[in-house]
Amino acid sequence: MAALVFAVVVFPVGLVLGIVALARVLRSGERGRGLAVAAIVVAGLQIVAFASLFSYAVLSDDQRSDRAGVGGPRPGPSAQDDGGESGGREVSVFDLAVGDCFSTASEGDSVTNVTVLPCAGPHESETFAVFDVDQYGEFGVPYPGEEALFDAAEIGCAEAMPGYVLDVWGIPRQVTWFYYYPEETGWQYGDREVLCYFGEVSGGELAGGSLRGDAAALTPRALEYLEVTAPVEGLISREPPPEAPLGARRAWAAEMAEALASEADALAANTWYGEVSRLVDDLVEARRASLDHWRAAADATASADLDARVELGYSTLGVEIEGEIRELLDLALG
Repeated sequence: MAALVFAVVVFPVGLVLGIVALARVLRSGERGRGLAVAAIVVAGLQIVAFASLFSYAVLSDDQRSDRAGVGGPRPGPSAQDDGGESGGREVSVFDLAVGDCFSTASEGDSVTNVTVLPCAGPHESETFAVFDVDQYGEFGVPYPGEEALFDAAEIGCAEAMPGYVLDVWGIPRQVTWFYYYPEETGWQYGDREVLCYFGEVSGGELAGGSLRGDAAALTPRALEYLEVTAPVEGLISREPPPEAPLGARRAWAAEMAEALASEADALAANTWYGEVSRLVDDLVEARRASLDHWRAAADATASADLDARVELGYSTLGVEIEGEIRELLDLALG
């Protein structure tokens, strides 16, 4: 009986006691052969399970040690990457949280560790979203390929970005967003996480200060306007490049048409006051007028036709009206 207890609680000891007990029973003919065999079996199973978990943990540490990134060129180590004197601390890229500002000395596509820095000082990047690629979330699902992850990351980051900064027009022109995504090896060990971050277009350092928006600094009307216009702003931020496949660009144009129609309806349904009300009516009219161009772009059969329609779509959005509305609402003017 003692062997069985040890097999459950301290399985290496239980295994030894079980073997000794079984040998004694076989020699003497005493009762207890079943308990001795049970102790050996239980202890053996626990050892196998422990070995499997230990192997997985070791492999996980080895294989999930880095993450691939889509972003601009990374500069050499920052002057603050000293890990202490300037307040920086080195962490795994997997431990970054929304709002963390950081720098990395990595010059390739894979990143293992980064240095978290105070946002008030110089830093290369600022995390604004972290999410799992839910459509591929089950463990054991084959790696979907980089292109599929690019699509999921770009959609997720673009949707999250307006909610973090609140006013997209306030993002400095030299700043854009990038993301880290799971590599194939890490995917096999359960890595499904995408991390979105802001960075300087040329890879240099960001000026001190966070890009996170402060809702308390905005009026309720301004927040309402930003909420309604956020989906279109997010879509504009992930416009496919000219060299992207025609099908991808057509799909994006179709999304733009749908989002613009929804925005126009929402703007028209909300109650605005004074001069803002008149300008919003003008903006709704412009948005709806631009829909024909976006829908034509979604149906284009040639890149040149799509390019022309997208250009017309942008030119008829009523951006100048937006500027007037923003000025009245004390929002950024770009």
